[in-house]
Amino acid sequence: MLSVSFGRKWQMSRLDDPQNRMNKHYTELLNSQIKLALARSKSASLLSHKGLQGRAREVFLHDLLLPFLNEDLGVCTGVVVDSKGQQSNQIDIIVYDKRLIPPILWTLGEGIVPCESVLAAIEVKTVLTSTEVKKAVSNARSLKCLQPEFREANSHTPVKSSIVCCVFAYKSKRKPSNEERTLNRHVEAANSSGKTRIVVPISAFCVAESCFGLCHIDNPSDPKEIRFETVTVDPIPRFLTYFLDNTVFLMAQRSPMCLSHYFY
Repeated sequence: MLSVSFGRKWQMSRLDDPQNRMNKHYTELLNSQIKLALARSKSASLLSHKGLQGRAREVFLHDLLLPFLNEDLGVCTGVVVDSKGQQSNQIDIIVYDKRLIPPILWTLGEGIVPCESVLAAIEVKTVLTSTEVKKAVSNARSLKCLQPEFREANSHTPVKSSIVCCVFAYKSKRKPSNEERTLNRHVEAANSSGKTRIVVPISAFCVAESCFGLCHIDNPSDPKEIRFETVTVDPIPRFLTYFLDNTVFLMAQRSPMCLSHYFY
């Protein structure tokens, strides 16, 4: 079974036209959740302790992501594995389909998840420094290098899109126009280090207070045709709708899977 890099087109313009915006009740809910998340993030940033990164993840999860997720989806932090014995780095947020191969959860929110069940992953940062971008690229690459075996009980689609990897940060010291350059620099450095080449480890990024960036793949076989589009209007709504839309798209590609290849 083939797996391809995720490159389905998602139009930036869907939030530009008021006629294309969400139902007003959903819009009001989203806006209120965003205000709550930003207020809690600002409050947490006044504290100086090692748990700050964990707090940023917790705020993002409970105030921005969980209220809008399909009930068939599970969320945890942990590692993703394949049936060949490989595993990813530690991932901040793993979104998986509970109907497929079940994860091994050590606690309610932490565990080991088979890559065939994973739809998306998010790295959550308090401040998106260059070091944090580099770490996010490394973590995304560790996911993209896994080898899923889509052994479905009832095959749905022959070609599967790979895990959608994103970065969400509350702040950044860079200008929005420089976010793409920083990301591309770290992607190129990782690809030239002799490791497996992953053309698009990060599909989208969001800095809550400044911008949303989305990767467009016009021709996956030609890296020159891969580009980011960055906008500064409504970055969080754009990020969330992109993420939620494409998670649902990936769900539709997969059906319940056999677990035997993880044992034999």
